[in-house]
Amino acid sequence: MLKMNNKNNIENLIERFFEGTTSNLEEKQLYDFFSKEDIPDELKKYKPVFEYFHSGIIKETTEDQKQQNTVQKKSMHNYKKIIYAVGGIAASILILFSVYSLINRQEENFNPYEGSYIVRNGVRITDYDVIKPELEKAYKQAMLQEKKSETILYETSQRDKYDIPDVENQLEKKYYDLLEDIDNEYVKKELEDIFKSI
Repeated sequence: MLKMNNKNNIENLIERFFEGTTSNLEEKQLYDFFSKEDIPDELKKYKPVFEYFHSGIIKETTEDQKQQNTVQKKSMHNYKKIIYAVGGIAASILILFSVYSLINRQEENFNPYEGSYIVRNGVRITDYDVIKPELEKAYKQAMLQEKKSETILYETSQRDKYDIPDVENQLEKKYYDLLEDIDNEYVKKELEDIFKSI
């Protein structure tokens, strides 16, 4: 390293500085030298020049850093936007998958007879395998009764439409035929009450 107190070395550095052959380290030594107060009188004329260059470099460095920080902030902002967008898409996909899984699982586990039971000889039976044949029989019987009821309703509407007196007797006979097909006494009594109210 050069000794800064040596006037000849400083003059040599100044000459090389103006020729453009100094290194960054040598230029820093010049800037440091001219930032002091005790400069020899013959070299004071160079002080404003080196202060200008030194402040210009600092200013340029500061401006470059500001620009670089702005660019970094913008790129970080864009990066955050991308992260949020990807995160939102991933969350949406996860929600859709969860809903699909929940619905699909419910369809697979759906049992229309779940919670059904029968009472046989005063004993409540809930075992699905035991009650399934009776539930299916009751379902078929209900469907048959529904079809017969639809026929009766249709004929009743036709009777009212055409006002045929003999049709009423035929309908009453069909009501009682429908009741004969019912094994369950409770259901039979309920239907009789309904037929009487018509």
